[in-house]
Amino acid sequence: MTPDKQAMRRQALQTLRGMTPQRREDASAKLRRMLAEHLGDAPPLCIAVYAPLPHEVDLLPLLTELPQHSYAFPVAGPQRCLQFRTVRCPAAELIPARFGLREPLPSCPIIPPEALDLVIIPGLAFTAGGERLGYGGGYYDTFLPLCPHAELLALAFSEQITDELPTEPHDIRVPLLFTA
Repeated sequence: MTPDKQAMRRQALQTLRGMTPQRREDASAKLRRMLAEHLGDAPPLCIAVYAPLPHEVDLLPLLTELPQHSYAFPVAGPQRCLQFRTVRCPAAELIPARFGLREPLPSCPIIPPEALDLVIIPGLAFTAGGERLGYGGGYYDTFLPLCPHAELLALAFSEQITDELPTEPHDIRVPLLFTA
């Protein structure tokens, strides 16, 4: 991990944590509407999402706003391995996990990577060209090559957009970025 990335992560977290709850709620709603417009009348899809940390875009309302789709949430395993499991009711099926995250119960069905139609990728900062600064674990950079048919996108607050980011060869670019 380069010192530039570490400093940028600290700055991005500080910026995100400085947003007001109302700003975060309004921007999250706008981003979910943009995603709904993007999906249009698509047939039911299997969408990989994540349970947001307090400073992230709130994706949980998607389950009720776009109920025709199924939603898979990540479980972080050893060796930067992600596994996704179907969740229908976040309040009942997401439990506390490492790093302050919430993960699906072990009883939730596993979704193989090739079954995902859309992966919404988390991040701390993004460029307009799709470079992404994640949290530093490399989980998504390791997982995304396993689902070559899935559309990849990110939803980001305008505060997360920057002109440039330090990248490394293993960093996967986000081809589609919605910002509010």
